[in-house]
Order: sequence, then structure tokens, then C-alpha cells
Amino acid sequence: MVSYKEIKNKVAKVGCTTNFFGISNLNDWSTKTPTQELWESYEAAFDFFNQMLFDGELPQCVLNFSCKGRANGAFTPARWEKQVRGAKNKTSHEISLNPALLQKPIDRIMSVLVRLMVHLWQYQQGTASDHQGYHNRHWSEKMADVGLPATHDGTVEGRKSGYKMQHWSEPEGKFAQALKEMPQNYFPWQGEISLKTQQPPARIKYFCPVCNSSVMAGKNRKMLCIQTEECESTRAQFQTEAEVQLV
Repeated sequence: MVSYKEIKNKVAKVGCTTNFFGISNLNDWSTKTPTQELWESYEAAFDFFNQMLFDGELPQCVLNFSCKGRANGAFTPARWEKQVRGAKNKTSHEISLNPALLQKPIDRIMSVLVRLMVHLWQYQQGTASDHQGYHNRHWSEKMADVGLPATHDGTVEGRKSGYKMQHWSEPEGKFAQALKEMPQNYFPWQGEISLKTQQPPARIKYFCPVCNSSVMAGKNRKMLCIQTEECESTRAQFQTEAEVQLV
């Protein structure tokens, strides 16, 4: 368990004060464009948590707001490539947040960002699962280490691996303590304030929480998945997008 004093000492050591974010006055954006305001805040948050929770070990990556729908965010390895004359092309990973997430409280926004940074950390460690979207125990152990425990159902007793994982903030954990050093009104812009109301489709997509397979069916259907032995043994029931967390 990390103490607030330890976080304060680390903040002082690396120079990560409120000025570290370039936001000494949250209302003073007169000299910046909207693009600068948004992306400089984004990059500063990444750099801050990189120092506080990962000892600055994470590589820089492309930060984006390209996620849509119900997904809060996504990590995509080696998504970007840069041509370098006379040398091997460079690649960069991507962390992307859903613009609608910026309407949420600061702790929710930053916990999703740190969660995706854990994916980046695990990829660099070479221990990511071979199955796309699967969270293994190495990932959940690092989540717990940074103060964001995660299980398949968001409870302490839940499974520590799976395709759909829900995390929470440990009150005295590293993330919660580091968050105290951040401005509460952090991002100057919020995305997708108003969403158009759409008629629900006659058929909707259901997902298996164990193997991540999907099927299309009518509303309010109750179906068991039999794709794998684990699905059969646990009597895994297909769920709608609204019933699962897609991050």
C-alpha cells in the first residue's frame, strides 16, 4: 500500500506539480487552439501517470480519441508507421479514448487511461495474451499493483482473467494517491455532448463473456454458449453490449 506522502515525495522528485500539466490556470487558454488544449492535456496526463505508476518506463505512443460506441477506450500495438529515409521504418502503438468518456468524472477518465497504459506495459513486457481481447493474470496483477484491481464481474471474489474485465480504484492505492495531484477540471473540452436517439434494432448482438464469440438474435433472448469447454462447464450466457464492459 502506497502512502500519500510517498506520492508527494515522488511528485517533488520528478517535478510533477500542477504546472507539470501546463495548467497553472485552467481558465487561461486564450493563447492555445482547441487542438493544443485537448492534446497537450492528454499527453501531459499520460506522462504524469507514466512517471507516477510506471517509473517512466512506457514508450511514447500515439494518443487518440477514435473509439466509438460503448467502448471506453482501446490499446492497439504497432498501429502507426513512420518512414525513415535510410533506416528501418518506425512504428508506434496507439491508446485511444472515447470522446464521450470526457463527460465522466476525472477519476473514471484517468482510470481508463491508466488501464490502457497497463496494456501498453504488458505488451512491452511480452506477456500479453495470444488471444485478442483476453486479459490474463499478468495483466490483472499489474492492474492491482497500480491501484486498479480488476475482475470479470467487478467484485473482489471475481475471476482475475477473462475477456470482459471490470476495474475499480483502490482508495489507498497508487492511482488514487497520484490522482490527488491532478486538477479536477482537467480536460478543457468534452466530446459528443448530444447523441442522436436511434430506434433499437429488431436484432441485436450478444457476446459470450468467456470466449468473446458473438451472435445476432432478437431482444431479451436467453442463450448459453457452447463454443468451448469452459463455456459449457460454466454455463456461460450470452450478454448484450449494455451488459458487458468493452474496454
